[in-house]
Amino acid sequence: FYDISYEFYQYLNTQSHLLADYPWLLELAHFEWAEIAADIAEGEWPVYQQGDLLTGIPVLNPFVWPLVYQWPVHKASLLKNSQTTLILMYRDLKDHVQMMELNHLTLNLIQLIQNNQVLTGEDLLILLAQQQQQSIEQLRKAFDDFLRILHEKQIILGVSSVAFNCNANNKS
Repeated sequence: FYDISYEFYQYLNTQSHLLADYPWLLELAHFEWAEIAADIAEGEWPVYQQGDLLTGIPVLNPFVWPLVYQWPVHKASLLKNSQTTLILMYRDLKDHVQMMELNHLTLNLIQLIQNNQVLTGEDLLILLAQQQQQSIEQLRKAFDDFLRILHEKQIILGVSSVAFNCNANNKS
């Protein structure tokens, strides 16, 4: 099934006449392919522990895919109107594919965590505030809410259990 949906998506890339009549079709095909790809993706779950997401280094579920579309492809009845749609597709710890709509701030946070191995949640808050040109105080409530929701949904699994020690290789 994976190959069929991917091949269909590739086929649609060459069919500009179809896309003229159905401008959302290519994104819908990609969304359907991504759902199957998320279901069968292989990989290992990272090592993590429960802890304070602000003082620890948040560990992101490795099976997350932030998706940005020009059409609300997850709501077929709304394909009449173009609107930027941000979706996070992910697999939970029971291997069920889930999805949630994002706003730009949450998308940015997830992208920061994806590229992070050393920043604490508090460091990420500071970086996000700088990127959004907001004060930390303005952003803190939303940030705390995002972390809590992402943790509840198993998008953030916990905090890193790996201690980073710059002197680990220096033996006395």
